[in-house]
Amino acid sequence: MTDSAALITLPSPCIGVCELDPTDRLCKGCQRSGSEIGAWRDGDAQTRAAIWAHIRQRRAERDLPPHPRDPASQP
Repeated sequence: MTDSAALITLPSPCIGVCELDPTDRLCKGCQRSGSEIGAWRDGDAQTRAAIWAHIRQRRAERDLPPHPRDPASQP
């Protein structure tokens, strides 16, 4: 798979709940940091996969359910 094809298959983590938590500075909807949100648009497949890995880790640490758009959770 080429990087451009991988970009198409990795969905954006944004779920439209765009508000940074004042305590940890993570988006309350997708659990991304501000820098990850900024890096997503122009990020290559490796960058985007790393962001998804960080989201999974954060959600697990906070006992949150899997992200609804997480490609690793899709059948």
